[in-house]
Amino acid sequence: MAEVGTAERPLEERLAAAREAMRRVFQIRSYRPGQEQVVRGVLAGRDVLAVMPTGSGKSLTYQLPGLVLPGLTVVISPLIALIQDQHNKLAARGVPVARLDSSLLVKERKEVLARIEDGSLKLLLTTPETASTSKFRTWLGERVISLFTVDEAHCVSQWGHDFRPAYLGLREVIENLGRPPVLALTATATPRVREDIIAQLGLRDAEQVIRSFDRPNLHFTVVKCGAEEEKARILYKKLIRRLPRPGIVYSATVKSVEELAFVMKKTRIPAEYYHGRLAKAVREETQKRFMKPGRRVVMIATNAFGLGVDKPDIRYVAHFHVPGSLEAYVQEAGRAGRDGKAARCILLWSPDDLAIQEYFNEGSYPSPKQVRQVAQALRASTEEEREVGLKILAEFSGVGEKRTRVVLNFLVEQGWAEETDEGKYVAPTNVPDDLLEAAAKYFDLKKIEDKRRLDALVAYAETTQCRVRHMLDYFGEPGPEHCGRCDNCRALGMGAEAGPAVDVLNAPEEPGAEGEREGGRKKRRRRRGRRGRGQPGQPGGQPRAATPVDGVPTVTVAAGGAAAPADAIAPPDSPGLPGEGGRRRRRRRRGRRGRGQPGAAGRVPGESPGAPAQAGGSQGVAPAGGDVSSTQASAVPAGDGAPAAAPGSAAAALPGAAPGPGAPAAAAAPGEGGRRRRRRRRRRRGRGGPGSPGGGSESAGPAAGPAAGGDAAGGGALP
Repeated sequence: MAEVGTAERPLEERLAAAREAMRRVFQIRSYRPGQEQVVRGVLAGRDVLAVMPTGSGKSLTYQLPGLVLPGLTVVISPLIALIQDQHNKLAARGVPVARLDSSLLVKERKEVLARIEDGSLKLLLTTPETASTSKFRTWLGERVISLFTVDEAHCVSQWGHDFRPAYLGLREVIENLGRPPVLALTATATPRVREDIIAQLGLRDAEQVIRSFDRPNLHFTVVKCGAEEEKARILYKKLIRRLPRPGIVYSATVKSVEELAFVMKKTRIPAEYYHGRLAKAVREETQKRFMKPGRRVVMIATNAFGLGVDKPDIRYVAHFHVPGSLEAYVQEAGRAGRDGKAARCILLWSPDDLAIQEYFNEGSYPSPKQVRQVAQALRASTEEEREVGLKILAEFSGVGEKRTRVVLNFLVEQGWAEETDEGKYVAPTNVPDDLLEAAAKYFDLKKIEDKRRLDALVAYAETTQCRVRHMLDYFGEPGPEHCGRCDNCRALGMGAEAGPAVDVLNAPEEPGAEGEREGGRKKRRRRRGRRGRGQPGQPGGQPRAATPVDGVPTVTVAAGGAAAPADAIAPPDSPGLPGEGGRRRRRRRRGRRGRGQPGAAGRVPGESPGAPAQAGGSQGVAPAGGDVSSTQASAVPAGDGAPAAAPGSAAAALPGAAPGPGAPAAAAAPGEGGRRRRRRRRRRRGRGGPGSPGGGSESAGPAAGPAAGGDAAGGGALP
């Protein structure tokens, strides 16, 4: 393996090249806190353990050295979806990158291997399972490995919150590749986990770069709830409708995710949902829609969603159920506010939720009897000289697949079983009974460790002191006694200024929440109805009494239609009525209904809105300036399926009537919509029934509209 120069001059040249690549390839002008220290350590040829919070740019710390160093950089990531996302982003920037995992087709794999052989690759992304196979070393051949990166390195620790047994084979992989410098990255790690990472990966004289998970733009709140129904009410009525979007709501079970998403749909809140049981294509499409810039949507998801999600404008992360550990909570909550703006981290806390996590923890580890059953079944298959897969072994042993996998991973780690390249297992030797007992005790210790982590989260939820200080103590980090950003600090008066964590349950509703409840159609209808209202010189505009709102003079209709003082009138180009509430607008709309001042298009003086037609004539409205003559009137549509009023009838002059040939158009009442006019017409059609003044006969049928009672007196004004 080529040595990485450590002299001052070569190092500074490489640092300068890294800065140039950062600007040219990634369009980034400066490092975030901690990034430069990690890059410097890697380019100096040292092993580095970096504990940096979610959103701090950990991926850049291996991407830049990968472009600068002469050989190939191998990157280990736990999820294929995460690898695909990283690969697509780097390829879009023109970085020579490839991925090597089980999802590739044979043709795609050959293309990657050809690129490795010709030396055109700079970064290779793969999984720990793929890297641990015997073929992986063959695929890399004699290629120089300049850097070996382990992302999500806490997975290598047995005391980490997301232990992955496949990570334990990475130390051997590193040695087989010529022991290149190693970079281990994680977002959360207690001092005990950091020590275990160093030991498991065999890091030598490792430089540790520890950045606090605490970010000053995150505001932490715990909302204590009772039963599940109360929690759901708080989530919808107090949080979802009031918090700015986009946001994420985490729930512990698939069933609850689907139920919450169903209620979101019924209440017209834009939402997506995501869990591990969805088809791969559906999950990818759902995540793609959520990641789309500018979408104000809520993602309801299990913890299967989020690893590698790099959406900068997430305004809140709410947990409907408690996660399994404080590490998991910090990592998931840290997906909010990556753009540096204020964001909320909310935990809906109910002690009843602990039963869910305790059930998960209990089901994760096999009993001593199950350990023995799996070991004996594997040995029996090996004696028959056949390899056995996970599913068949689970059926043969009578143990579920999940626990069978846990036992197999443990046996492989201890050298009592082997996994073939085809993903099958053999047991070359019998497992002594005392070692099986040791395995059972190991799983008991894991249960105790999981319980300890869950207890730490319960203590966080129930503490009356600073919540951030509680988390800092758990992770062994220094910091102030009071953050001023959690609900407890605010309650104690420790906050320097008002922030989004203050009284989150009584925050004002997010703009547009009312429209979401009523539906998009009503919202659009209200907008159309408001256009041009209340402006002098516009239809229906009246002078309005000034009411200053936020320093902008606004106006309201003066009593009786009288003009307000001249100095209180908004100019003709004034942009509407900013700041007025819905109640005031509704009052004005009610006041405008049926308006028709004398001398304008409207009702004749003395007519009350909706008054019935007088005997012997039709109900109608005279146009401005006088009576309706037979030569000026035209037909009025009587409604759906009804014939129009005959030319010459007074009903032809109703607001909204279509003028006849040669007749002037009748002016409509200001501010009235078509729906309201049709409603009034329908009411009038039945008003002159048999036996009533001016009533027509039943045989009038559909024609019994406004003119059904008979023809109006020729040229006479309507009463």
